[in-house]
Amino acid sequence: MRRTRIALLALPALLLGARALQAQQITSPYRYLERKQGLTGFAGYLFTDPKVTISKGVSAEFGPRSAPLFGARYNISLSNALALDFTAAYSPSERKLYRADVTTDPTHVSPVATGTTASMPLLIADAGVRINLTGQRSWHELAPYAAATGGLVTWLKKNGAAENSIPTTERFDFGPGFALGAKVGTDFYATPRLSLNVELSDRLWKVKIPTGFQTGGTTAKDHEWNSNYGATVGAAIHF
Repeated sequence: MRRTRIALLALPALLLGARALQAQQITSPYRYLERKQGLTGFAGYLFTDPKVTISKGVSAEFGPRSAPLFGARYNISLSNALALDFTAAYSPSERKLYRADVTTDPTHVSPVATGTTASMPLLIADAGVRINLTGQRSWHELAPYAAATGGLVTWLKKNGAAENSIPTTERFDFGPGFALGAKVGTDFYATPRLSLNVELSDRLWKVKIPTGFQTGGTTAKDHEWNSNYGATVGAAIHF
């Protein structure tokens, strides 16, 4: 009987102690990620800068115009915070067509828009070193990252029928050429293996000035390096 009383008296103390221990537990916002590789499919938009300066006060939009962007990205972990990224993307871009107008001054050439556009589908392929800002963990299910990239950009189908009436020296050419860039993004983990992805990028590539627009020494350069921004959303599987 005495033992029963002691047990009954001790029970509330045990319950209070258990509640106190439970109250001391702090739920961490970080969660470990068992990821070694990942494959992401994405879609978005490519905001290009097609303009080049031919001479002082004279410019033309020879380069590819802004257009949708589709692609896939593969990444593999190198360490807790470092990973390699490999990206291939396609953009069904277009470009404006120009003819050269030589005025009475032989040292000055003006670009005259023909009023038509031509298809300029782009293929972008690059690789980069990614820094996972939270390492192999997520913070409130988010895993942000930043990366530096380098690769190639090229025009898949050159000089179609729309350019038949334009002199050869005035036709625009593009790639294959280097594309240097940087990007930031984050994965939001819906499950330990599946995530949603948002990414912002900037790629720097060269836009050439056709030789027909350089006649008479109107420019001391034959190209410009332009920034081209991308914004994408996608879904990824990690394994």
